[in-house]
Order: sequence, then C-alpha cells, then structure tokens
Amino acid sequence: MKTWQEKFNWFFYKQRLYLPIIPYVIKLGYNARNLSFFTAVNPGLKNGGFVNASKYEVLKQIPTGFLPNTLYVSPSQREEEIIATLDTNGWYKYPLIAKPDIGERGYGVHKINNLSELIHYRKHTKSNYLLQEFVDMPLEVCILYYRMPGDSGGNISSIGFKDFLKVTGNGKDTLYELIINNTYIRQNINLKLYLKKHAYRLHEVPAAGHEVRITDVASRGTGVLFKNYNHLYSEKLVSVFDRISKPVNGFYYGRYDIKVNSFEDLQNGKNIKILELNGVNGQPIHCYDPEFSKAQFIREMKKHWNIIYKISIANIEKYNLSPSVVTLLKDIIHHINKYQP
Repeated sequence: MKTWQEKFNWFFYKQRLYLPIIPYVIKLGYNARNLSFFTAVNPGLKNGGFVNASKYEVLKQIPTGFLPNTLYVSPSQREEEIIATLDTNGWYKYPLIAKPDIGERGYGVHKINNLSELIHYRKHTKSNYLLQEFVDMPLEVCILYYRMPGDSGGNISSIGFKDFLKVTGNGKDTLYELIINNTYIRQNINLKLYLKKHAYRLHEVPAAGHEVRITDVASRGTGVLFKNYNHLYSEKLVSVFDRISKPVNGFYYGRYDIKVNSFEDLQNGKNIKILELNGVNGQPIHCYDPEFSKAQFIREMKKHWNIIYKISIANIEKYNLSPSVVTLLKDIIHHINKYQP
C-alpha cells in the first residue's frame, strides 16, 4: 500500500505525465488554428525536434570545437567495419557512450566499457545509433536557449545541473537500506533495476561519508537528480550560446546537454563539449528540481510553451509553413512502433 501511495504523489506524477500542461498547449493550438503549431519552432529540424529528429544531423552543424568525437552507425554495418572506422579516427578507446540517433529521455543510452559490451549493444539495437567518446568532465549541465526569428541574439531560460543518483554511507546502514531510505531514489521508476544492478553488494555497509553511485548515466530514462542552477545566468553566457547556435540551420528553440570542467569555463565558453541538442522536446529541466512545487512546475512549463508558441507563429509567417497534424501523428506512431522500448 505504501508503494502505491508513493507512486501517486507529485514527484512521480510530474516525471511521467503532463496533464496539467496539455489543456494549455491545446489552448495555444486553438489560438494558432493548428494543434501541431509547435513543429514550426525549428524549421531546420524534423517536426521541430519533437519526434524523429536525427541527433547526428543536428550535431554536424555545431562548431566542431564544441563536439566530442562521434561516429554514426547503421545496424547493417559489420562489426569489423565499425571497429576499423573507430580505429582510423584515432579516438578508439573505452569507455564509449552509445545512444540511439533518434531517441528520448535517455532510453537506449549505455556506457560501453569493452568490446564485448559493444558487440552486445550492436546485436540488440535495431536502429541507427551513435558512438561517442566518453567525455570525462565532472559537470553535466543543460542549457535551454531560444531566439526569436529576426533577432540577432537569443536568450537562456533554463540552466539545470544533472547529477548522478547516489547515496552517502553512514557506517551503519547497508547499501540496500541507504537506497530504500532515500525518498528520491525509492520513488524512481527504475528502482527495481537499481537493486538488480547492485544486487551483488546490497549487503555491504559503505563507510561514513563514502558516496556510492547508483547510476552510470545521468538521464531521465536511467535516473538523475536535477538541480536548478538558473543563478548562473549572465549575458556573457547568452553570447556563448548565440555563437554556438547561429550555425545550426533553422534552429530557434532547444536544450543543449553539455559537459564542462567548471562553471567558470562554461561562462567563458571554454572546454565545453556538447553531447546533444534537443529541439522542442528539450524541456527546461531546472524545474524538475525536487524543491520545485507543483505550482512552480506548471508555471515554468507554461512559460516555455508560450515561448514556443510565439516563435512558432513567427516562423509560420516568415517561412510560410503549414504544420500538419496528420503528418505529426503518423511520425509519432512510427516513432512508438520503431524506437520506443
């Protein structure tokens, strides 16, 4: 009974459902006289980046100095060909990060530690995917950037910090007890997977002050702790992402997932590695901070959908676009059938 009560609290609700936002989005669609208006927010991305948009096609347009080494792989490619290409490119070393070229919420993202894991991933992946060098930088930050069509500069509306799920030992409790007694982790949809992954050491008692990572990849699909870092906003930071964003064709709204050595480097546009750029489906993750209330969450989501609406309407007029609900529904069905786990 306690488990079911926890599953229906706000923490669980906001991570999985967007019912409080849907009526507002429908209202915006009514005002736009087109329910798929939001696909016009990024004319250069398929469906505005909402569904079926290739991560690789977007990454290719970002200045190379900001990118980790990335290889696009088709399931039809032979194992020997993949390894030879990695070796030729000169960055073939483990670990690697494997991720679907078309995906969402971190599903299908895995840390590949050796050749056998790469072979296993390849055999169980039916769609195109990316292999990226592992970026060993301590900070993972999400920057939501937008620019109104016709404006020379943009803005940043969300800065979120992604932290691994972890527990800290007290010298008395077992790892199992530390996980189960951590409210944030206990209520995560992947709790059973965490317990299975660490089954071999759940009986261990971590030393006082010792941190134990529960996840290897910080993403919504695998489990992550989001923190609100909007206090890092500055005009200097905006200018950094103006410079990064302008080469991306038809891009006006989206979220950068990046790694960086320090927040000082972030402000100065130094030592930044962009893991991916999400379009209209890139949410303002700062509002997933556990400290955000339901009212704050809804207010922030509405604020960002209003930004999407304004940009989309401007693009529809500027580029003479006609977003199609039928086309969008077909792409959503295709995505569910082919890419959803």
